[in-house]
Amino acid sequence: DESYLKNTIKQKFSRIENISVSRDNFHGLTIEIKEFDALYLWCNQSSAEDCYFMDNQGMVYSNAPVFSGTAYPKIITNKEVSPLPFSAMEVSEVSRITMLNDRLSVIGITPVSFKYISSREMIVEFLHNKDISTIKVDPNTATETTLEYIFSAIRTEPFSSLFQNSEKKLLYIDVRFPSKVVYKFEE
Repeated sequence: DESYLKNTIKQKFSRIENISVSRDNFHGLTIEIKEFDALYLWCNQSSAEDCYFMDNQGMVYSNAPVFSGTAYPKIITNKEVSPLPFSAMEVSEVSRITMLNDRLSVIGITPVSFKYISSREMIVEFLHNKDISTIKVDPNTATETTLEYIFSAIRTEPFSSLFQNSEKKLLYIDVRFPSKVVYKFEE
């Protein structure tokens, strides 16, 4: 029976998003499979090296190999791993991260990871002068507002000059507070 075949295949291969089975004739079957599209690596905070592929809908569906470099940005949360596939995040949360990732990349800040620390703090890690730096954001603040604070800091002195200086190491930018940007460079 076709539904039995679909369910059996989906149980064996968690990467399958959709499957359709149809008969060609009395002697053949056509099976069409659509796999999830990897967008991020989803990791649990307790084992940040044990990561899984996640799509743009927040669906975690398959173990990921260990990557060197930044092939996929990591999303690190405290949510526990469930049987694959499972929904790890709301679509709106994934959209927020995607917007942050895309808009920051345009100005030369390429996120490496997004770490949920608490309901009021998310840390965006990125490379700055060959070191990891962080941007502390409030996930409850509108993404456009958060980006506006970051962009404003990058255009304003003295931060702008310090940020452009290849000798300076940025430790963090904190944009969790309304109309205020706090930052620190290594002494």
